[in-house]
Amino acid sequence: MLMESYSTRMFGGFAASLLFVPASIMLILPTAMKFFGVTAIKAAAASATIATLVALGITLSYTFLAYNDIDKSGKNE
Repeated sequence: MLMESYSTRMFGGFAASLLFVPASIMLILPTAMKFFGVTAIKAAAASATIATLVALGITLSYTFLAYNDIDKSGKNE
């Protein structure tokens, strides 16, 4: 029972970070890049690329942690 609660909380945290971190990158980074003189198109492309890489990193880190959690618990469903 404790393991399910921990897994649910871990999934909820990763789901929230998967939503909010790339969204905030897409909102903040283009404005910051335009402030430093980068064109709007390049700023949008860079922020989309960085947000995609961050989302991929969050997904892979969740996969790694979930795999290790299942491996340590001994469940092989």
